[in-house]
Amino acid sequence: MTIKTVAIICGGPSAEHEVSLRSALNIAQALDSTLFSLIIIAINKQGQWFEIPTIEQLADCARNTTIADHFDQVALLALGKHSALLNLTSNKQCKIDVLFPILHGPFGEDGAIQGLAKFCHLPCVGPGILGSSIGMDKDVFKTILRQNDIQVSPSITLHKHLLEQFKLSDVGHLGLPLYVKPCNMGSSVGVSKVNKIDDLQNAIDIAFQYDQKILIEQQITGRELEIAVLGNHDIQTSSIGEVLTQSDFYSYASKYEGQENQTQIPAILTDELQKNISSIAKKTYQACQLSGLARVDVFLTADNQVIVNEVNTLPGFTNISMYPQLWNHAGLTSSDLMTRLIDLAISQFNNTQVSMDCTSEQIDPALA
Repeated sequence: MTIKTVAIICGGPSAEHEVSLRSALNIAQALDSTLFSLIIIAINKQGQWFEIPTIEQLADCARNTTIADHFDQVALLALGKHSALLNLTSNKQCKIDVLFPILHGPFGEDGAIQGLAKFCHLPCVGPGILGSSIGMDKDVFKTILRQNDIQVSPSITLHKHLLEQFKLSDVGHLGLPLYVKPCNMGSSVGVSKVNKIDDLQNAIDIAFQYDQKILIEQQITGRELEIAVLGNHDIQTSSIGEVLTQSDFYSYASKYEGQENQTQIPAILTDELQKNISSIAKKTYQACQLSGLARVDVFLTADNQVIVNEVNTLPGFTNISMYPQLWNHAGLTSSDLMTRLIDLAISQFNNTQVSMDCTSEQIDPALA
């Protein structure tokens, strides 16, 4: 069996830089060394790419939440039917078989790195360009789900360049409290809960620090449930987990810094509710044209309505992240999960290449 070279790419200029490093460390530690060799690419907050030689040095980066500039700088080369990592110090090239991005937030979950992988003819773990873009943009995501008769919370979308046209009365039908969110950010970065209308403008200003488009969303009162999805065409769902937070809402700080939060796996649900949530998660996955993996987050109201909150197309793999915990509860070890994700990426890539090759053969050379 040929050992494949997997390049984990982490860090990046987004506000979720630190979470990305911690996720990358867990993925690197879980990879089956009998099947895969490992390259670690870390992008600093200024956008420079560095190769981290060892898992131990990646652990130092994650612990210090920074990427030192003494590592060798690298670049990804597109070489026709394959790609390589170029070390800019030694000028040496190393062939890459699969890209495993764990860049949370912009540049990692919005289709950017997926587009680079496609250009470089590289299998890439997780959804492709379109699915990633849909999942990242909360406004587009909600629009697509509504078109597919999947319940989402009522909201309005506000563009920064149209802010002067906005009036406080525009949100009156949503009631209070409200949540104000950047459309293209994850891990609750830039999200505020608004209990008084006088606090809305400040929440808007905070959200616009992270994006040019934001959501003002009605609060849904209910249990916060999360379900992991795995697969391309043959889709599997995991056990369902519940987030039990003592915070006012599930903020970035409460997710990654607080000790008061707990998760319960599996969530206590009737068989009927479990089947319904699993069905809605699969429908959401398909509507957004996802592949590889995703985590679907829903609210369950007191009258058992299931309202989809968001889909995370590159969920966290930190020690406290729900996605790997859910699959672990279902009997899939972290090592086996990584192998499945890489196999799914290769399979999706191969299927796409067959489609592209067939298309190109059908083009009349006279029209090309």
